[in-house]
Amino acid sequence: MFDLVIMDLQMPELDGYRATQSIKKMAASSGRSIPILAMTASAYVISSDKASMFSMDDYIGKPFDRNVLLGKAIGLISRTVQA
Repeated sequence: MFDLVIMDLQMPELDGYRATQSIKKMAASSGRSIPILAMTASAYVISSDKASMFSMDDYIGKPFDRNVLLGKAIGLISRTVQA
């Protein structure tokens, strides 16, 4: 299993929302929690409400600042390790 998934929301064939739901179901069935950081280049920035509605733990837009990305990744992994 992975400690963090960075999920692109606009992928061909399977969008990031449905992929996230599948990953979360698989993780739950094995008793794990995998944080998912949504990533998008969309001009329509997703809201934290929409991200959480699809079981995403946080989001970041493209282009992104690598320090912001690293901060979010470390924060999500830290929360999972402490839980």
